[in-house]
Amino acid sequence: MGPDHPLGTASTTHLQNIRSFLGDLATQAGIADPEAFARTWHILMKGSIVAAMEGDHEAAQRAKTLAQLLLAQAATAEHPLAANHVS
Repeated sequence: MGPDHPLGTASTTHLQNIRSFLGDLATQAGIADPEAFARTWHILMKGSIVAAMEGDHEAAQRAKTLAQLLLAQAATAEHPLAANHVS
């Protein structure tokens, strides 16, 4: 489709809305770099959805384990991808 196709534009907007929501949650949680955290969390979400569609019946549990690690890291230090986030 691409970014100029109406469906591509709609998809991009929807994904940005999800990241914005995640960023708001990260801000409320006091995470140092909510945007970078939201991008990382979103990658985790998308990856687990794709893995589940590929037949990985444990994808949600694997994602939960990684999510716990991300939250623990965010609670103790600045997010490692803070300097590398893309607008």
